[in-house]
Amino acid sequence: MKLIINMGLSAQVIDLPLSGETIGDLVAAGEIPDVGAIWDILKGDAGDAPVPPTTITAPSASAGSVGEGTEITFVAGVYAGDEPMTVSRVLRVDGSLVDAEFSELSYTPPITGANRVVSVTETATNAAGTRTETVTVTVQRIPVAPSVATEPTISPASPQQGDTITIVPPTWQGDTPITVEFVATFNGTDVTASVTADGPDLSYAAGSSGEFVITFSATNAAGGPVLSSASITVAAFALINTGLNLNTANIMVQGESQAASWLFDTWGVNEDPARPSHEWSQLFRAAYTGSRFGPVVGGAGPLPGGLPGIGNGAIIGPANGTWSTWNFGTFPAGNDPRNDLANFQALVIWERASGGSNGEFADPCRWHDREHMLGAQTDFEGEWLYVQRAAQQGIKSIFLAGPRQPMIDDGATPTDGVRDDWRQRALGTDVPVRVRQQFLQSRLVANGHSDISVYILPFHLLEIRLHDDVRDGSPEKPASISSYYDYHADDAGWVNNNGHHAYMHSRLGSYADWCLAYAVLFATSPVGLPNAIGSTSVTADEAQYLQALAWEIAQDYYPAGLGGETAAEVVWEPYQGEALPALLPASRTVVEVPTATIYTDIAGSMVAANGDPVGNINGYAAASEAARPVLTGDRLVFSADPMSATLTGFAPNYGMLLVSLNDQMAEEEILFQATGGGTFSIKADADNAAFGHILVLDYEGGWTFCGVPSEYFDGRPILVEWELRASGERTVLKVTDPGVALASDAKLRSQILTDRGLSGVRTGFTLGPPNGAETAEFDLYAMFATDQIPTDKDRLKIYAHLENVFGGPIWFPDAYG
Repeated sequence: MKLIINMGLSAQVIDLPLSGETIGDLVAAGEIPDVGAIWDILKGDAGDAPVPPTTITAPSASAGSVGEGTEITFVAGVYAGDEPMTVSRVLRVDGSLVDAEFSELSYTPPITGANRVVSVTETATNAAGTRTETVTVTVQRIPVAPSVATEPTISPASPQQGDTITIVPPTWQGDTPITVEFVATFNGTDVTASVTADGPDLSYAAGSSGEFVITFSATNAAGGPVLSSASITVAAFALINTGLNLNTANIMVQGESQAASWLFDTWGVNEDPARPSHEWSQLFRAAYTGSRFGPVVGGAGPLPGGLPGIGNGAIIGPANGTWSTWNFGTFPAGNDPRNDLANFQALVIWERASGGSNGEFADPCRWHDREHMLGAQTDFEGEWLYVQRAAQQGIKSIFLAGPRQPMIDDGATPTDGVRDDWRQRALGTDVPVRVRQQFLQSRLVANGHSDISVYILPFHLLEIRLHDDVRDGSPEKPASISSYYDYHADDAGWVNNNGHHAYMHSRLGSYADWCLAYAVLFATSPVGLPNAIGSTSVTADEAQYLQALAWEIAQDYYPAGLGGETAAEVVWEPYQGEALPALLPASRTVVEVPTATIYTDIAGSMVAANGDPVGNINGYAAASEAARPVLTGDRLVFSADPMSATLTGFAPNYGMLLVSLNDQMAEEEILFQATGGGTFSIKADADNAAFGHILVLDYEGGWTFCGVPSEYFDGRPILVEWELRASGERTVLKVTDPGVALASDAKLRSQILTDRGLSGVRTGFTLGPPNGAETAEFDLYAMFATDQIPTDKDRLKIYAHLENVFGGPIWFPDAYG
């Protein structure tokens, strides 16, 4: 009889003697090994009944559960029984046969992304029977971290300033749920808040040129973040003027009669070139039988004889210069330009929409002026309504007339008409009209009118050049032109201008205007135009000089759209959710309570909760533990000593405080103070003996104050803003109440002085009252101060940012785009 001992990868066969000895005797004699449990199985001596396979040890695996891709090793079972005996082995996965002759005793389950069950079944067989044993191993799927299936895309492929960028987000594969977030930047500034959902896609309005980058991150339970990004360069808006058709274009002019007479009245039949009328008699299209100003003198009709260089197809339509009339007024039957825009190919806006401020809100001399603010609001609203209506009626070209500066009517102008102060005033109108142009262009694009362009007719620059050529005795100027007054109409009523009208042009001035208008409207050189229409003429050399001058100015000035580079820089762009620090020049200090990192301890290690005292905010520490302000919602409540900070090379030449004051401020209390190298402070006083409720700017012992309504001290948030410029220019202190309507008399107060210069370098600043505590000194929502005065466009963005965080209005929404 034979005993087979299965020892895993090998087996030992032992011959049992056919004697009367027991197995125990054989073991004791050392003739067979001691195999333990065999004694319980094998009964009797050789020659017993047939013995079927019996399991000594069942097959086993290296682990009961493994992950996908992990090798499993198996140990074969041990069986006893009669010989001959065979052992077969089968490998299955999820019950399906994988290997019918599994002899390797090793298996690595592939990665399938699903849970599986691996089993190995052994069958021992001899003449007496069979024995089957199965070992199973659970295979756990490996969690799948996110990966990018398709990368994000951005369109259009070559966006321009003012375009809306569309972003198709990436798609992901991996275990769900997948959490996806994104961050967007424009020229390095975080603009995530300005990216909006547009169905499954995203969109971003690019108000300026630069690089747009969007980065998506995906995370799930298996891992992440996994990043996928896309970027695109936004080109500056290309203003390309291909010109109106000389033979067929109808041009709608918006403006009062005096504005239009700058160009056309002196060319009319029977007009006195020395004293042109203010009527519209030569401006109406034939279908118009009257005007808002009354019956047309001499009847209606197209321009008699046309204008130099164009046929009768180019005729001028009437419009009116006031915002209220354009939107709500009535016109005589057949004379309503609002209903006739579809018959025109261009709209020329000659005068400001409101008749007020001419949209000069970007002029840094005017940001502190409430009346100016109201006029600018009306201008922007009114001009946009003109342009929007024109766009809806199919007009593709909008022209803004550069604002002409009337001659100074003070009796001191010399006989040659040259005045440098007038020149500087005229030059200062360029940025405001470009602000209007860029605002309208951006608004058109944002409203789906990217095929409409807004140009500027630079009459203001022409006026300056005519003035300068007289002043400088330009050799190109004909000798017949000896005074700047030669371009203005004679008018004995304007005796303080040496008998010349402050803004009405003579025949010569109108010809100069027309040469420039011709160049820009039709994108064609006026050189070679006739110098006469009928009996109306200028001399040939005067015409030649003005033609060349107009063409030079038009080609050089970028907003005319003829390829020039002068005045191409961006002076207005919409607010796009930029963070406040990005909008300020260098050497700045910024505290915004709702968004700041706020700690309750002075060292800045324990984050403050609502109601906690604040010892450190953005690194600026309180003076002492006992004097910490209290975090109350979105503000700090100061009632004792100040917070302070040490800076290097800091000068508070421009700054803002968004604070709330109280009527218990019985003495002059410091809100902000720059220290080191002199004193500079902003103070509040609720009961000044002489002036009542005031805000004070104190600099090196010189001060200015701004009287404000008493309600400014009732706990409402108010904006205190200051600006220092070079000595002799001005100091501005302005107080704005964001909580009242724009038109309210209590909206804005300001004070201007010209005897305070720029602040010197300081080494630190304090927030809060160093002069003792009262029940509550003031609440601080935000503070920032900077060495450099922000640009006008960035100032508007600062206002927009503060409105976005704290509510408003501080300025008016149209200004932000």
